Amino acid sequence: PLDRASFVIYGNRCRFFPYHLFIEKGDSLNLIFRRLRHRLMDWQVFWVTFGTVFLAEMGDKTQLAALTLTADKGTPLTVLAGACLALCLATLVGVLVGGVVSQYVPPALIKKAAGIAFVIIGGLILLGKW
Repeated sequence: PLDRASFVIYGNRCRFFPYHLFIEKGDSLNLIFRRLRHRLMDWQVFWVTFGTVFLAEMGDKTQLAALTLTADKGTPLTVLAGACLALCLATLVGVLVGGVVSQYVPPALIKKAAGIAFVIIGGLILLGKW
């Protein structure tokens, strides 16, 4: 609600910022900044996600496709830009869908479904049908 939020003015810009999400009565300034920093970026989750995706993509079809395209076309920066954009968009779709699905389906069930899908796709790749 508007009565629980404030407007922040930066030079000639006015931005709406919902302070009530981060500030409660009696909070110290240090606690407010820690809460704000944690909600904006949880570095432990960031590094776990980075490590998981990095290791999962090593030797993956995506990396092999990028290697092949670079060798074939001879334009490594163009291939890098295209691959990065494609991975960013694919990840965005996964995050958005995961955010919606996680509100309705328990995380344990999502993990099991992802594991089953991974095994099925692996089997199809081994059979040459993927």
